[in-house]
Amino acid sequence: MMRFNRKGGYNVPFCKKPNRFAQALVTKITNQVKNVSQIIDLGDFTFKHQDFKTTLAEIKASDLVYSDPPYIGRHVDYFDSWSEEEEIELNNGLVDSKAKYMLSTWLSNKYRTNDYIFSIWSDSFITTKEHFYHVGGKESNRNSVNEALISNVNLNSCILTKDMKIIIEKGDSQLTTSKVKYEIPTQLLLKLEEEKLDKIKYTQE
Repeated sequence: MMRFNRKGGYNVPFCKKPNRFAQALVTKITNQVKNVSQIIDLGDFTFKHQDFKTTLAEIKASDLVYSDPPYIGRHVDYFDSWSEEEEIELNNGLVDSKAKYMLSTWLSNKYRTNDYIFSIWSDSFITTKEHFYHVGGKESNRNSVNEALISNVNLNSCILTKDMKIIIEKGDSQLTTSKVKYEIPTQLLLKLEEEKLDKIKYTQE
């Protein structure tokens, strides 16, 4: 992840664990950035830096919209906060556009549930997947979260948001996709792979 603070500084903590910047991981990220750059150069894309309300006004019914707003109800102080009023305005704009849309948000963590899904997005479909956050100022803040994809299209593994509310009230599993198994962190695997390659290189020399 690349994330910057208001002063333009890199603010994703890596503590004192240099394996988080293992050479294999750095190479992987570099290659991904290069591949995306090539795709952009070859494609016909227009990038705009503007208020989301301006973007909503430009949507046509034939469009497919992917929206990734700040997660309401969580720590969303990027440059400004994201309010309930803005979430409602986003919902109204997407619905009124008649376009097909998908929206990323969160459903729940071990502390609470995102009830805005059942009020603001009550007429939508939802699919969920577990995600573990490795980024956090303290290790105690790095926990799994049930991420949600909200849509007005019945996608694979989707159910209605009102049905998800019933599932939560019954205490059943909130995942519409398979639970993720975190056996060995990806970064540790990359570190082990790097050490293995170094050992092979040393043996050959």
